[in-house]
Amino acid sequence: MVECFIDVYCKLFIADLLKAPSSDDEGIFLLTNGSRFRKVQLYGVAVQVIEKESHLHATVEDGTGRIDVYLWNIELGSPLRLGDTLMVLGTLKTLHEKRIVSSHSARHSTPLEEMVHRAEALRLREHVYTQNMMHIHRSLPFKNASAAVEQVLQLIMIRGLSSFSREQADTIIPQELQQQLDEYFQSSRHGQSPVQTILNIMQNTGELFTTNDRLHVTSMNDQLLRTTLAQVRSLCVDDPNLRETGVSIWQLEKKVPSVEQSVVRRCVFVLEERGDIYSVQNGRYLPTEL
Repeated sequence: MVECFIDVYCKLFIADLLKAPSSDDEGIFLLTNGSRFRKVQLYGVAVQVIEKESHLHATVEDGTGRIDVYLWNIELGSPLRLGDTLMVLGTLKTLHEKRIVSSHSARHSTPLEEMVHRAEALRLREHVYTQNMMHIHRSLPFKNASAAVEQVLQLIMIRGLSSFSREQADTIIPQELQQQLDEYFQSSRHGQSPVQTILNIMQNTGELFTTNDRLHVTSMNDQLLRTTLAQVRSLCVDDPNLRETGVSIWQLEKKVPSVEQSVVRRCVFVLEERGDIYSVQNGRYLPTEL
């Protein structure tokens, strides 16, 4: 089976969405390297806005192309006008032989955020979306432990794995990369295999968490992300003061006591990256929508 990004929001340009080949499975598309995807993150300027009874229909342009976006049950906070910059998380679809994005999550954004997205999309195109998946690690040489974690996390996400057993990890990480991990961690792994060492680091930093003897990828665990977002909203609804100051990590930890602090921090990072929450001051966060 072709390795995929099925559960990952791929950061792409609109031109990439328009030219991505369809796979043999309906609703699934292919990146340049043959990996499968359907979810996308895009930024662009609204060049046409049509209000429908059931949804908002916007045509969005990012300099590489334009695409129709169907926004369902979304409160943007203020009306969407021509020329507004928009961040969209959605699913790429084909409607009447035309590519569209169907979205339940979007928000107003800034030109600066769009520039950051462009830089990240270019980096991913160079290092991930166009690379042979079996050799992806070669394009990201180790510089420190964080770089090693990033490589392994990308490999897990590329394979579309939201959870796996420790035993499966040996088959997920190619032998060549295991050898590099062995070399890198040989002085600090205390008799553990290089794979177990990197998995332990990823647990300590919140990229992974354990339940029922399985390791779960925090950034791909929709239930945990939804729970964390719901708690941010709940805290703001229950306490008017927090609507001004924002919710702290410490306050979130008390609302989700069974989750490690590092995992809560990772959830917050992912939610902020997705645009579900935003930072207001000193590590405090507010939901984009209440």
